[in-house]
Amino acid sequence: MELLSDQGLRLDGRKSDELRRLRCRLGAFSWSADGSAYLEMGNTKVLAAVYGPREPRGGSSGDNSNKEEAILNVQFSSAAFSTAERKQRQRGDKRSLEMAAHLKVRIYIYITNINTFLYQNDA
Repeated sequence: MELLSDQGLRLDGRKSDELRRLRCRLGAFSWSADGSAYLEMGNTKVLAAVYGPREPRGGSSGDNSNKEEAILNVQFSSAAFSTAERKQRQRGDKRSLEMAAHLKVRIYIYITNINTFLYQNDA
């Protein structure tokens, strides 16, 4: 299968160095989430929602937990039609847990870099 036509175009009409159109909408879950976004590029569609921050379970009375730390809970799910295996995945299946763990690491790295940048002159 040829990736480029004789004119140097891809199957969808883009040039070899041209990116797909990116669409982004913030506040996609404005009625229930504290923050959310919808991203679309080609056939890839992503919907992300953020809930919190919230008080830790059990409340804060008599709690000696560090107020400077936060717990990040990441959940990942994908539609059954979005993979080569067209089957409905159960919540907490191995692939979803691995993807959530991968995303969690990336988010921690991102947050750490932001904090390092914001507070670089405080040391």
